[in-house]
Amino acid sequence: MKSIELLEQVSKKLELRKWKNQEFNIFNACSIENQELAHSSFIANLLDPRGTHSCGNLFLKTFIESLKINMDVLDNLKDNVWVGTEKTVSNGRIDIWIKSKTENAYLLIENKIYAGDEEKQILRYREYLNETSKKHKETRKGILLYLTVNGKPASDYSTDGKVERNQPYGYYTISYYKTIRNWLSSCLDTELPSRVKLALDQYLELIDYMNFEADLRDELLPKITEDDIAEALKKNKDNQIKSALEYMLYSKRISKK
Repeated sequence: MKSIELLEQVSKKLELRKWKNQEFNIFNACSIENQELAHSSFIANLLDPRGTHSCGNLFLKTFIESLKINMDVLDNLKDNVWVGTEKTVSNGRIDIWIKSKTENAYLLIENKIYAGDEEKQILRYREYLNETSKKHKETRKGILLYLTVNGKPASDYSTDGKVERNQPYGYYTISYYKTIRNWLSSCLDTELPSRVKLALDQYLELIDYMNFEADLRDELLPKITEDDIAEALKKNKDNQIKSALEYMLYSKRISKK
């Protein structure tokens, strides 16, 4: 793609970014967009049938169904569960965990927004699930999810090349922009307390902003070099393009060749 076309894409996205400074949003006001623990706590509260949303297992059941993973273990996780965050295990701390109270069924979520992968982290959590299942004389009865803004896979540094992506006995990738967005949008189609509905509306706005940032960081900006910018400046004097250039220079995200 030509440099000018890339820069035009960036400028259009920057226009969408203006809501952050123009519209009140409680999540944005508290600057939690990059805080993984805050996101984990909010999602876990929704998933917990005893959460302060007062909607029972609505959010949990809808989330499980939205995963579209064909594993019987998920049927045991739609109600009567424990939900928590930052669960300490011998191999690390699990961001979000769900466990059936009556069955040997588990769902673990590793939440990554901007933090990098830890060494063998996904491998360690997969091994934790496997060992927990063996104690009950069962085989790998647990689901491991890897949650990022745009659904990118875990690195080999995290899997050690031994945990397959999107496999029942490996791990599944999910994203804020698709999985979490679609899940919460489905819940908004039901009758919810007004306070909960307002919170979800604002959280969905935040997800859009998070995806905008991730798209710029991971997809558009790495493709643009300083030579591209120099070429674009010669051919285009549009103020939006200039704004895009200023943003890229300020963020120091320009790749050099």
